Amino acid sequence: MGRFLTFNKVFFSLFFLAHITLVIVLGDIRAFAPDELSYINSFQELYKSTFDISQFGGWWNAQTIFLRALYLPAQFFSFLPISDLVLLRLYSITLTATALFLLVKHTKLTNTNLGKVVLVVFTFTPSIFLWTTLAIKESFILITLVVFFLGLERIHKVMGISGYFICFLAGYSLLNLKGYLYVILTLAVSVVIFAKSIKQIKLDQSSVLLILIIAMPYMISPSTAALIRESSIGFIDKLSEFRVVDEIIQTDSSGTDSSGTDSSGTDSSGTDSSGTDSSGNSLDLGTTLNLLNKKAGEDSLFDSILSFLQVDDFLNRKAETYIESSSQDIYSNRTLNPVDPTDIKGFAYGISAFLFFPNTFRSNGSPVLDLLGFEVFFWIFLYLVTLYIGFRSRSYLMRFIPISIMTFGSIFLIISEMTEINLGTAVRHRLVLAILIVIFIGSQNFSTKGNSTQRKK
Repeated sequence: MGRFLTFNKVFFSLFFLAHITLVIVLGDIRAFAPDELSYINSFQELYKSTFDISQFGGWWNAQTIFLRALYLPAQFFSFLPISDLVLLRLYSITLTATALFLLVKHTKLTNTNLGKVVLVVFTFTPSIFLWTTLAIKESFILITLVVFFLGLERIHKVMGISGYFICFLAGYSLLNLKGYLYVILTLAVSVVIFAKSIKQIKLDQSSVLLILIIAMPYMISPSTAALIRESSIGFIDKLSEFRVVDEIIQTDSSGTDSSGTDSSGTDSSGTDSSGTDSSGNSLDLGTTLNLLNKKAGEDSLFDSILSFLQVDDFLNRKAETYIESSSQDIYSNRTLNPVDPTDIKGFAYGISAFLFFPNTFRSNGSPVLDLLGFEVFFWIFLYLVTLYIGFRSRSYLMRFIPISIMTFGSIFLIISEMTEINLGTAVRHRLVLAILIVIFIGSQNFSTKGNSTQRKK
């Protein structure tokens, strides 16, 4: 127990130290997520009577009352003499720490050496570390998914309404944060419930109640549900149209993309990202690099650290390697190619691209993505541990929570393969998969006692 407490104290101390250090180093740099500005602007206007959610990107399907409740803790500390950018970054860090604390406390993830390593790898995988520091919605998604599955576990262990209430709150939050993720989650849980009910030849009362609970967020958010329904219909209508990437490559690559690392285009702050790279040619090597170049020479702490670590030299060398490449080739390398699921070979390649790109074994179409490619080994480790846990405890896989997580992850992968185009954006969205992996690994320590809805028969 003493060793357990010592690890947790050291881990969370290093967690806060590392994240706060990054906040200080970044300063006002928003190159890694230009859409931070949109979230900051919405926060600044959120508590005014004139607030109109439709004017702010990133929250197209959220309800105003939800956002006001979501940002209330940050608003409480808005009197502090720090910028809203720093305030919201610190809020993201706090939410991430809370999610990890809940996971550690309720799953005993750090009771084993493997669990400790998984937690450290997840937390300090560069892209995950970055996304959970910035003032974007990824930290909200992390804590919402953790709380939802902990709610399912409480339903499993305790006969009462508390677990259902937790699932409802987490589900309502996820619906407002990222509607399509909640659609996938409800679909996954429903499929597992009905599959087990068919196996047991009955649909018990607790299963019916859980279905009603996960359906309730749609009922109390009719406008959000309507938007999601329209998007779903549009998605289904276009399932047979898998030439999107070719169309994008053939057009000018200066379109807007405010959500991804090194997407080509104009960032949400209005900064034109079609300028030249550091090597002096006119190739567009990605929004992040372009925005970093615009910050170069300001003698910032960030510049000093990049120079000390020789990261700037790496980026410049990589930029030079693209001089002989055409714009179409470069853009193609940082673009994923959705294919028809009936094309088994192409579909399998698309799944592997989402899982393993960018990496150090290919040209990723951007110096920043080439740098990020080194973290592929972190991801490979997480995937291998997941497979190891699965093969080691096959009976455990048939419990309600792990099979729900696997079903969620499988549907998420399929949808991602069919919809993700920009590689930088895909890296950001892949955080969801990492969250599921950590919950999955931690869930093997969940109690096997509970009601009949989740207990293996």
